[in-house]
Amino acid sequence: MPCTFAEEERMMREFHRIRGFPTIIGCTDCTHIKIRKCGGDAAQYYINKKGFYSLNVQVTCDAHLRIRDIVARWRQACQVFGIIPNCSEF
Repeated sequence: MPCTFAEEERMMREFHRIRGFPTIIGCTDCTHIKIRKCGGDAAQYYINKKGFYSLNVQVTCDAHLRIRDIVARWRQACQVFGIIPNCSEF
């Protein structure tokens, strides 16, 4: 996310100008990215509720929809409430 305090301030101003949200520097959501079947004993952990293999990927964007951060290390069984506390942004 922001590298400096000045960049953080700029990002907050942009969100406030566009949508009226104060003190926001990014918007975060998660999605499943389809992967090929992985082998071994861990394969079952990558099958999502729709029945295909996936990684649960978290993406954070700035006010101009530019991707600022991606976390792509969580198997599908990990819910969003398990990803966010382990993210450096929070």
